[in-house]
Amino acid sequence: MVDGAIDGYDAYEAARDAMPATPIADPSPGGILLYSSGTTGKPKGVKHALSDEPFGTNVSPLVMLGKGLYGFTPEMVYLSPAPLYHAAPLRWSMAVQQVGGTVVVMEHFDPEAALAAIERYRVTHAQWVPTHFIRLLKLPPDIRARYDVSSLKAVWHAAAPCPIPVKQAMIDWWGPIIGEYYAGTEGNGFCAISSAEWLTHKGSVGRNLTAQTMICDEDGTALPPRTEGDVYFAGGGAFEYHKDPERTAEAANAQGWTTLGDVGWLDEEGYLYLTDRKSFMIISGGVNIYPAEIENLLVTHPKVADVAVIGAPDDEMGERVVAIVCPADPSENREQPRRRTQRVYARQPQPRQGAAPHRLSRRVAAARDGQALQAPAPRRILGACEGPCMNFDYSDDQKFLKDEARKFLAAQCGSDRVRAVLDDPGTAYDAALWKAVGAQGWLGAAIPEELGGLGLGHIELCAIAEELGRACAPIPFASTVYFVAEALMLYGSDTQKVKWLPRIAAGDVIGAFATSEGAGPVTARSIRTTVSGRTLTGEKIPVTDGDVADLIVVLARDGLYLVEKGAGVAIEVLETLDPTRSAARLTFTDAPCERLGTDDGITAMQAVFDRAAVLLAFEQLGGADRCLEMAKGYALDRYAFGRQIGGYQAIKHKLADMYVKTELARSNAYYGAWALNAGAAELPLAAATARVAASDAYWFASKENIQTHGGMGFTWESDCHLYYRRSRRLALVAGALAAWRERIVGQLEMRNAA
Repeated sequence: MVDGAIDGYDAYEAARDAMPATPIADPSPGGILLYSSGTTGKPKGVKHALSDEPFGTNVSPLVMLGKGLYGFTPEMVYLSPAPLYHAAPLRWSMAVQQVGGTVVVMEHFDPEAALAAIERYRVTHAQWVPTHFIRLLKLPPDIRARYDVSSLKAVWHAAAPCPIPVKQAMIDWWGPIIGEYYAGTEGNGFCAISSAEWLTHKGSVGRNLTAQTMICDEDGTALPPRTEGDVYFAGGGAFEYHKDPERTAEAANAQGWTTLGDVGWLDEEGYLYLTDRKSFMIISGGVNIYPAEIENLLVTHPKVADVAVIGAPDDEMGERVVAIVCPADPSENREQPRRRTQRVYARQPQPRQGAAPHRLSRRVAAARDGQALQAPAPRRILGACEGPCMNFDYSDDQKFLKDEARKFLAAQCGSDRVRAVLDDPGTAYDAALWKAVGAQGWLGAAIPEELGGLGLGHIELCAIAEELGRACAPIPFASTVYFVAEALMLYGSDTQKVKWLPRIAAGDVIGAFATSEGAGPVTARSIRTTVSGRTLTGEKIPVTDGDVADLIVVLARDGLYLVEKGAGVAIEVLETLDPTRSAARLTFTDAPCERLGTDDGITAMQAVFDRAAVLLAFEQLGGADRCLEMAKGYALDRYAFGRQIGGYQAIKHKLADMYVKTELARSNAYYGAWALNAGAAELPLAAATARVAASDAYWFASKENIQTHGGMGFTWESDCHLYYRRSRRLALVAGALAAWRERIVGQLEMRNAA
């Protein structure tokens, strides 16, 4: 103890004066005794074996990792935005000094001050936690743009799972220089992942560099890939908790593998995905709920500054989920948080109680405990409305998702990417864009999490579809997601779902939906494709994306069938008005097949068509919006006889008509989205009206866009024809519009008769 001593402690000055004033004969580097902040109370001192190597010759493992992963050099300038009493900032700062680099330590974190420090000191390296990123991203755009961060060469983050949208936004801002690692003060393992790896393994904390990661059940048995369990490290560094043999023993299982107390799962490549810390788990009504999932959702909302989710006692459920939300603007309705989690992750547990303090204490080294966060008194119950209810607008969270999708596609899918497919007869789709979209998780947006998807919902998928239509994306998204994935979720057996849906969500499988056998409507009498035993014979034309499909859902006389590309399947590529959405004639000759569901063919086809029609309507709506935007922009930029052509009555009328049709289509599309997401009985009628209105609006907008552009609109160089082609192509998918108009009439007659 410094400056005196009390019972049980020695005076520091006395211990110091007892030491020799000259160097000892066998100096060694020693070690740091750090305390883990703990999850349930008293912190634990983490003790490692001391090195026997002579002082000055020992190179710490962190130095080696810094050189290998982040390019540590004597010229580096390292920024520590976190306090040095936390293990990671202390150890990284010491590692930087050991290689001869410069360390800049902030007295306390402020997002703008951090950017200013990067610019002032020409910082090259820095370590962060996700909370830092979130607060940086919540700065106004003009402040973020004010500071030069081009000196950064490598940054990395740890300490807590980072929400996927947050990390994506940081990579978009700072570039692919952001690494991540998962480790603990215990030093029993070190997982790391680069930006390039993360973009194809979103949500992962990486692969282990110093040990083997094992996922175990409660009995310590190793679990297979994609199965959630306790995270253990095998063969990593040894440690013990200072003067606490009981906790030391609790950290290891019978095999000697050690754990930090986290829950997660591995994929087939060994990448680790964390769920939450086991001791943070809330058990409500017998269901395990991990707060990190909900916190990661809420904290990405633009009106949320910080959030913590905890469990509070509940007489009925045992525990209830409580979200303590700190609003970005404290003046905004502090009486209730108004977070709409039920529409961002429809299948994720919902907070049933909320509170809105001015701020949350964010002690970097502190863990969740009973004293740090206490359940507030009930103020307002947050939940969905009772029974089906309509809200014809996106929620704030869905608007955030839609905006992020637009930014991504603006960067990744310009008209040059569309033209590259259009100009190359040998290219059916943009494979790089397909992979990037898969990495975003969009292919699995509506696929449940347990089947490899994001588990969002159809509203979120509609938002994504709208942006894909706006970008005129040249990828087989509709065939794979709107038709095949929906057919599998609607009719697939558990085995079929497990086999195919994770692969669709990952972008490893392209799908096609084969129903038409030539000109004319598809009816029970017109279907000639037959099944004998387990083989299928027949011909389908045209089949959108049939030339690139790995899995084909085929309509036969008695139902739907799954057919894999290969034996018994002959493919003939067809010429279409829009080569960016390819089509083929598929001939099946005793092709191996598997029944999908038990409904008859026409009933099953129409059920899938109803779901796909809503999603297609949003893609068409996005295209129509873009056509209106292009026409308006040209009308304002183009001058004739000394005035903007947008000032002439004929052009005004064109733009007004485009707007009216597009907004009518939007209203019908929103109605369809509600019916699809709610599983409402009105879905057949809502889908048909959405389909007809969106098809009419897109065709009209694409045609009038060309007319507004005048002669320029008819040239190859103009992008107008890209949308005209797509509008015509989408109008032919899922049956002719005449059939959908008849369906509206039939549904109205049935409703009136009832």
